[in-house]
Amino acid sequence: MGINWYPGHMKKATDEIRQKLRQIDLCCEIRDARIPFASANRELAALTKGKKRIIVLNKKDMADPKETERWVQALRGNGQTALAINASKERPAKRLYEEAISLLQEKQEKRLARSIINREVRMLVYGIPNSGKSTFINALSKKRSAAVGDRPGFTKQQQWIKTDANLLLVDTPGILPKKLGETQALHLAFTGAIRDDILPLQDVGYALLTLLLRCAPEAIVSRYALSDASAEPLAVMEAIAQHTGSLLKGGEVDYTRTAQIMIDDFRKLHFGALTLERAADFAEREGNKGETI
Repeated sequence: MGINWYPGHMKKATDEIRQKLRQIDLCCEIRDARIPFASANRELAALTKGKKRIIVLNKKDMADPKETERWVQALRGNGQTALAINASKERPAKRLYEEAISLLQEKQEKRLARSIINREVRMLVYGIPNSGKSTFINALSKKRSAAVGDRPGFTKQQQWIKTDANLLLVDTPGILPKKLGETQALHLAFTGAIRDDILPLQDVGYALLTLLLRCAPEAIVSRYALSDASAEPLAVMEAIAQHTGSLLKGGEVDYTRTAQIMIDDFRKLHFGALTLERAADFAEREGNKGETI
């Protein structure tokens, strides 16, 4: 299963990024700390390849802190500049500016040699929909500069935003790759990065349950008062339907409603802070330095 979901504003935003690249010093990619691999947009990484890049794992409060640290270390070990934040609580402008200056040291020295001083660092901020990018922008600017929404595709246009850390930001709409493989599409669906009506909800819920039974079975048992989670995923899903009263007339399981309940429980952290992708798995699977993760 693969999907193509590329609304017109995403194509327009990609074209505008291409046009603005000459004005940009470096890029900042916002990823979801729960799915650091699936939330990467490699097409935009390729488009901006000539620019330095900082990878920010946002929503770290929703992810396993130990696994988030492993991801940061894996990214750094792969030659990337990476850090993890919770944009809804932190004010990372100074920290980000210091990282930017470190990456741009050679460029800044050339500017000083030409007597160009006090020029702000111009940074393009991009990420998939619902990665918390607008919240991140607002945390940097200390004001509501970017509109925040809980649905994918909320931001529709680019804008320049000032911060008090000598950073000038270009905000962009959330942009997905043109084509999504099955695993990436499902992981994006789990976290709400793509709309719930794009993929069959039953399939998304079943896939999420199958994954959670591998990585956090105790959370499933606890949340739905199950005797154990060792049965096949379909049997566990039916037990969850019984527990939550997700039944149709005649006592048949309402798989769609059961799936929605499980997805909502995951997004609301009722299973705890979880990371769905292990850094070690992707570091071992991929092999090319600079493009691994």
